[in-house]
Amino acid sequence: MTEPTSDESASTADETASLADETVSQGHAATNPVVRFLGIIVAGAVATGISYAAVASVGELYQIPQELLVLGMPSAEELDAIAAAGVVANTGNAMVWLAITGAILGGVLALVSGLLRRAGKGIAIGMVAAILAAGGLGYLAGDLAVSSFEAARLPSSSNALSPEHRTMLMHGITWGLIGLGVGLGCGLARPKIEAKPVLVSVLVAGVMGCVAGGIFPITLGIAAPLENSINPVPISEVGRMVWMGLASVLIAAGLGRTD
Repeated sequence: MTEPTSDESASTADETASLADETVSQGHAATNPVVRFLGIIVAGAVATGISYAAVASVGELYQIPQELLVLGMPSAEELDAIAAAGVVANTGNAMVWLAITGAILGGVLALVSGLLRRAGKGIAIGMVAAILAAGGLGYLAGDLAVSSFEAARLPSSSNALSPEHRTMLMHGITWGLIGLGVGLGCGLARPKIEAKPVLVSVLVAGVMGCVAGGIFPITLGIAAPLENSINPVPISEVGRMVWMGLASVLIAAGLGRTD
């Protein structure tokens, strides 16, 4: 029998090491797809509870100045000033609340995704990216949502879309933007960062966010028929919990299928 040469032995050793490295870097999520899928969905549910509590704790940071709330019958100019101040307060609050919600959802899902992938340093990279991107896009989404809401109330607003469709579009854009940031962080929370998986995560999370926001009014109408879904950030406790939970879980479910 011919003994293997030193070159052949070295080549075999290199191939074995390469295969082992590939298994370590990519094999964990693939070998446990059910565990990963369920784990990240649970993470989405946990993020919902944290986000809800955080937003409730922050409360309304922006309010209508007390000096505008005069006693008696306000004049037309005073009513306009109160309305304008209300829009500013609503915009500021929505921006802060959605920034908090996006940052928490992104951070939690990136953390869990990285842990399930055993991403090592990629966990920190993904978390930082998710918190900054999802938080920043959430902040932007708050401004866009209130602007859309207020524009729809103007007498001169277009009737191309029904009020229901406008509401669906508003929430779809809101959660689509947040989903993009969440997907970026989860895509980076890997042992080895590659462009294609990151892009897939961004697109999947963005699409799932749009879907969740779009079906939120319908879902709320079924789960709680007396609740109102028209506001950029739902006012009632039930409405807000469904709003956050539906989007968080659907985004998480989409990301759980990306590996």
